[in-house]
Amino acid sequence: MRTRAIVALRGLLALPKEEARYYTAAMDSAGQPLSGKCSYTLTGGAIEARWWSITLYDRAGWLVPNRWSRHSVGSATIPADQAQSWTINVSPQQQAGLWIPTGTDKDFELTLRAYRPRGMMATDPGRVTLPTITKGECQS
Repeated sequence: MRTRAIVALRGLLALPKEEARYYTAAMDSAGQPLSGKCSYTLTGGAIEARWWSITLYDRAGWLVPNRWSRHSVGSATIPADQAQSWTINVSPQQQAGLWIPTGTDKDFELTLRAYRPRGMMATDPGRVTLPTITKGECQS
């Protein structure tokens, strides 16, 4: 019953583990809550999945409105020569390159969805090396 309620609220676990893996971060790599007042740099490498995306949600699990109507970055937007080492900016200010606007001054979460996982992501998902989330400057 509890799992059904979580799925209804958050939409996670909607696909079986063979089809998708979900990883959610509410804190940066230093263990601090993700704040919409701050900028962050996500750095990662190859993700063993057919397709993946990173999406920004509020703490209740909803997309955060922003004037750019941009909520995520997917693997299809990563240039082929950067697939092994990529950077995504998350910030309240518009950024060049791959960027997700925070759209809020409240705390938020980032969810990595990996579809059709392969390799370790399919066989031992707890040992996958996930992107780092490094905090930058914050607005007051």
